[in-house]
Amino acid sequence: MAVPAEEATEKMVEHLRAAETALQANDLEEAENNVTRASMLQAQISDENLMIRYKALYAQILDKNNRFAEAGLRYYDLSVRSQLTADEKTQALQNSVICTVLAPPGMHRTRLLKLLVKDDRVENFVGFKILQNMFMEKLISPDLLPHFEVLLKENQKIRDRDGNTILEKAVLQHNLLAVSRIYKCVSFDDVSELLGIAPELVETAVTRLISTGSLNGEVDQIDRLITFKEPEKKSPIDWNSYVISVCEQTNRVNELIATHHPEWHAQRVQNQPN
Repeated sequence: MAVPAEEATEKMVEHLRAAETALQANDLEEAENNVTRASMLQAQISDENLMIRYKALYAQILDKNNRFAEAGLRYYDLSVRSQLTADEKTQALQNSVICTVLAPPGMHRTRLLKLLVKDDRVENFVGFKILQNMFMEKLISPDLLPHFEVLLKENQKIRDRDGNTILEKAVLQHNLLAVSRIYKCVSFDDVSELLGIAPELVETAVTRLISTGSLNGEVDQIDRLITFKEPEKKSPIDWNSYVISVCEQTNRVNELIATHHPEWHAQRVQNQPN
């Protein structure tokens, strides 16, 4: 038997409140567990404002988990919702821009780039030039970064083991991929001068990109050269994008089941631990 709409609403509010409390305490695992439980009640919720609250909270949790491609897509979805005020839409769109720039390469970031560079609302945003260069596979100048950096939240400013911020790593990775479109063979020193970074950082970053399959090439440590190769016909699987895609498809299946078989879905939801 399906959960009555009023009861579903009460459960949704309860799960969202728990998720918000966990998020404030920086307990991201508990926050996501609760927002996932809330997602199972979507088909029975008619309150649009409650759904907006759910969508906004989910985007924030993904953002804090550094799952920027997923967060960017959800922020963009919020930016076109009629229930939001003009200022709220602008903030959601700016958040989408930030997450897109910080996201690793992959099909979800590519999708976001296409959406954003074609959206007239983004043209005057801080970061639009960065988006354009990413989309067009052009080098990103360091001069574009300072104004963008001030927009970042604390979780977006963390540094990795090499001392690089998420933004620095994303831009470096993009620029090295852009360099591979320009040169077939280039020295560490030339790339260092071109990008304004230490040769040692160039070597480390390129080696990492090659080892993960993001870049097709070879590093000659003796002659200090990078040789770029044409992408293979069968490119390696982007596991990060693949996992995100599977999760999104699973969520869509869940929503379809809730829509077409509400009683069966509601029974399964009731049997889940609170």
